Amino acid sequence: MSARLAGLALVALVAAGCATDDGALAEGARYVSDADFREARLAASFVAPENGYSGLRIERYGEQWSALEPWNPPVRAVTEADVGAFVDDPWRPSTAEGGALRPVLGELEWTEEALLALGEQAFERYPVQLADTIGEATASREALDRGGLWVDDRARVGGLVRVRVADGSEHFAVTCATCHARTDDRGRLVHGATNPRFDWGAIAYDRALARGGDPDALAYLLTWGPGQVDVTPDDADNAAAITDLRGVSRHRYLHWAGTIENDLVALALRLETLLITSVQQARRPPREVAFALALYVWRMGEGGAPGDAASEPEGARQFERHCASCHGADGEVPTPRVRIADVGTDPAVGESRTRGTGFYRTPSLWRVVERRQLLHDGSIESLEALLDPARLGDAPGHDWGTQLDPAERAALIRFTRTIGAARGE
Repeated sequence: MSARLAGLALVALVAAGCATDDGALAEGARYVSDADFREARLAASFVAPENGYSGLRIERYGEQWSALEPWNPPVRAVTEADVGAFVDDPWRPSTAEGGALRPVLGELEWTEEALLALGEQAFERYPVQLADTIGEATASREALDRGGLWVDDRARVGGLVRVRVADGSEHFAVTCATCHARTDDRGRLVHGATNPRFDWGAIAYDRALARGGDPDALAYLLTWGPGQVDVTPDDADNAAAITDLRGVSRHRYLHWAGTIENDLVALALRLETLLITSVQQARRPPREVAFALALYVWRMGEGGAPGDAASEPEGARQFERHCASCHGADGEVPTPRVRIADVGTDPAVGESRTRGTGFYRTPSLWRVVERRQLLHDGSIESLEALLDPARLGDAPGHDWGTQLDPAERAALIRFTRTIGAARGE
């Protein structure tokens, strides 16, 4: 850690403890305007400063990344009308009929209402990464389906946008909504819920194969599977499940390996640095966008209620006996992280030289009823499967609760499914 960041970290530890809901806007304003504040909070957030993720940010966040130009490009949502339209000329500008391109950030009043509106816009429209690879999955409806890209009730496709860059050409890009949203049974977009069908690995495989790639050399892409992405540039195949964002404010740590101590400013810094590294460190997002996006994500889990012990008393008793030491029935995490050896699941992500800490983050169970992939590697598809002792041979680890008899397991599952859910779900 640089001497300056090390010194500022002590200041940040005090400041982080003082943040309240009433002070969120003030903290955000300070994050936007105060470089020393940002750097101090960044330094204080790292759990393992020696790993690759932390080290890169410690080295470059200050003068190097701060000097980058803010990037607020013109964008528009990709829609059903664009399916098949860019096969022959993927970089052509949009026509008037295709929709006007406009930046995400315009005039901004520093109020909660305006920031949440900007955060919602950024979630759906701010380009996280230029991704012409994924754009090729819009060549046909069949390609959309193979890639797991949704079409919502407003005809938008997979959270993809078209982005105009400096030379006037346009590119496909992914947004937060590409991975962290899915449609409900009416086609309405549910922000924060993971898209368990999104298969970036299969899309990348198809594109590379079409360009003459070696199937054997590309086979690792098919190991990712739907709902998983390998985000650790550590020369290892260690894809992780896409996180349901609706419990983020209840997590004590960010990333499956618990790389970052979590709070609202830490989340804004995590998003800002993600958006810098995803464009090869060439540009940075406007910090107003990064903070608004963090605030919007932070508030995603406000709906729902704690576990319904009144309706499921036996399940609540089993939960208290077998689960509550790590997972709160209110969505909190009393034990915020667990040593890899203790949880017993695949250690690859937690031991990665890029993000490894020796631990796995304890996930909040808020709205777990809607998740389709459990554990850090997404290897378990349901609570029923998680608690079934028969799965331990094929998917070992996290054996808590598997020793219960069938009636106890059923009661525990019924109660756990009420955590964070609206009553009646």
